Amino acid sequence: MTVTTNYPIRLGGAVYNGYDGKTWYDAGNVDSYRFQGMIWNNRREDAFFLHCPIGGESEAALYKKLTTNIKVSIDYAPSGNAFFVAGQLRSLSNSNSYSAEIYFTSQGEVNSSRKRKSLYYEFSTTVFRRDAEEFDDKFLALEALMVDDSDPQYNSVCANNLYLPEGLPSSVYETAEAITAGLTSPYQKACAIEAWLAQNCIYTLTPGVPPENTDFVEYFLNTRRGYCVYYASAMAVLARCEGLPSRFVMGYALRRNDAYPDSPNAYVATNATAHAWTEIYFKGIGWVVFDPTDWDFQESTSFTAFQAPQVTASPEETPVPEEAQEQPPSAARTLTPQEKATLIVVLAVFVLLCMFVLLRTTLLLSPKETQYKWFYRKYHGKTPEMLSACFLKLTRQAGFLGVTLKTGDTITRFAQQLDERCGGSAAAEACEAISLWLYALVEPTPSDVMRFCALNAALERRIKAEMKLLPYLLRRVLTGR
Repeated sequence: MTVTTNYPIRLGGAVYNGYDGKTWYDAGNVDSYRFQGMIWNNRREDAFFLHCPIGGESEAALYKKLTTNIKVSIDYAPSGNAFFVAGQLRSLSNSNSYSAEIYFTSQGEVNSSRKRKSLYYEFSTTVFRRDAEEFDDKFLALEALMVDDSDPQYNSVCANNLYLPEGLPSSVYETAEAITAGLTSPYQKACAIEAWLAQNCIYTLTPGVPPENTDFVEYFLNTRRGYCVYYASAMAVLARCEGLPSRFVMGYALRRNDAYPDSPNAYVATNATAHAWTEIYFKGIGWVVFDPTDWDFQESTSFTAFQAPQVTASPEETPVPEEAQEQPPSAARTLTPQEKATLIVVLAVFVLLCMFVLLRTTLLLSPKETQYKWFYRKYHGKTPEMLSACFLKLTRQAGFLGVTLKTGDTITRFAQQLDERCGGSAAAEACEAISLWLYALVEPTPSDVMRFCALNAALERRIKAEMKLLPYLLRRVLTGR
């Protein structure tokens, strides 16, 4: 992934709150909600702790000194449906996933309802800057202000992120108690655990496998050798031993992109930067990242996934062709095997292109019944996905008629503009179903989808008539523009 950000962060993709002595897992029900759904605004605030900080102006002023607002853009090619994000996620926009397909979970994970071969997206968030000047002192001051404040999420967070298995060895509890002896502040305890792990354990990619019936964290605390998963697991479990709600996060850390050495905002995330860390929740303040491995964001790495080598021959190296010998007019030259193969390929490509044009034209101009059957088979009869596909097709068709869905436009306004352009009220009637689904969660019916298919079919015939055949084949059939 190529990442552009003015402040380097860890990009979380998977969050786990359950630990069984061997692995991390999702404990309890992890609910999923549509990211852009207005009805789920409160759920989104809870998932990304947007209610923090709790308190008044003093708390807000201190919180501002501890955090920074950033905008991050990410471009990645691996097939998948995860959006890697961080912090208090406030907005997210993307280039090739319809907004209705983006969901978030109660644990702050974001994903698309279907996989993408590639993905570009941007998000705005607020993150803690633990490298800021006097961060610890300011955080302790903010923590002290939260003692009497009511955090509506705190009890729920504790209920979901403090569980430890009954068989957790007593030595793990004893280690946590020894590390935090004499400390009363939750933040000081967390920092002490992080520092102890960083100073007393050795990072290695070959730590060995814990023996059967041995607790994973106990094994690491005994050997004190492991990689990020070991450190993050120990950090989370030791924190829970001291009553600090914690969770285990997997995703990517960043390295400087050495392809752009002069750009301060250019970073990359690759398989080599896959990472795990711990997040601890502080009452009224929210989730804070702790990483005993002390990841170095300023280390650079080579990233050539999107770079193609360019070879330019110098004038001395450029071959000069010999003059072709003149053939007698009556001589018939026989094609070489390479030329025959090239001709066959050209003919095959031409035939395939003709078949593509014919098939696509037939599909674009098919009647509503045929379009409905096609959507039904593709989306297995799921009317919300069928309706979303119809609406996406409508926005593309409208562009050929000079009507676009601009940023800030409502679906209703878009439909009105389309009806004003074409006459009648077919767009408004069809788009009512998509509005009800997106904003009121009223599931569409097959009749709603059929009405949309009828609108798509009528608009396609109008586009063909207005553009004429040749421009229609070139712009709409071949390029889709």
